[in-house]
Amino acid sequence: NLQNMRAATILFAAVSLILCFISSVSSASTSSKKQTNSVSPEVKLQQIKDMAMKSKGNVITLDDSTYNYYALSKPRPYALIVLLTAAHPKFKCGICKQLDSELVLLASTYFKHLQEQKEEPKVFFLRLDYESSQKVFHSYEVS
Repeated sequence: NLQNMRAATILFAAVSLILCFISSVSSASTSSKKQTNSVSPEVKLQQIKDMAMKSKGNVITLDDSTYNYYALSKPRPYALIVLLTAAHPKFKCGICKQLDSELVLLASTYFKHLQEQKEEPKVFFLRLDYESSQKVFHSYEVS
């Protein structure tokens, strides 16, 4: 049916975009000049864990400055899955809301699985909205 095909296409596009961005974050963070913080890896890991637990659906919303700290500065003892979105109401992006819902589902499922297995998270899910993260969007040549 047409609606299921459309949903599958949207999901495929979302996963592709996320995977491409993960690759970009990895290569950008290794090739660009990183800031090094005086914070220990354990402290930074605990900070991002706390943010994930307090966030809606375990998806952390960041902006330009917090993204630089959690994604680009050393140490970074965790992996990130990042959704670049334009979900702010002024952009009227319907697909952005759908992708965000899928990211929340993915993050919630991942954290639920970790809790059941009594494991610590090694991957965190981020959301950056164009409204508050224009510098990050431009640094990845996304506009």
